[in-house]
Amino acid sequence: MCPRSNARIQAVYRHLSREYQIDGAELDELMGAVRINLAELRDEMHRCLDEKQWDELCRVAHSVKGVASNLGQEEMRRLALVLEKESGSGAENRLRKVAAGLGRLFAELGVEE
Repeated sequence: MCPRSNARIQAVYRHLSREYQIDGAELDELMGAVRINLAELRDEMHRCLDEKQWDELCRVAHSVKGVASNLGQEEMRRLALVLEKESGSGAENRLRKVAAGLGRLFAELGVEE
């Protein structure tokens, strides 16, 4: 995927440039690191769901929420907050739906499976 190929990615680039005064190659490098981090968090999120490790899922969701805030991604932040708050509820189907929504947003940011 081209580093700046869709509206969501472009919004993140604008946000990072505005908030942190970086651009060009430095911004592309940062986004590469963000994508790696989000892929790791996504994989950990799915592992926690599969193994029903709700406390660990809460921690992962909290981390996703922080990344989303730093990227200026409110929809992602809100979904991560729901996952964080509901991780101890035992509502596995609901948690999986929220995780799927996060996965879709990750993919829109160029996080590959």
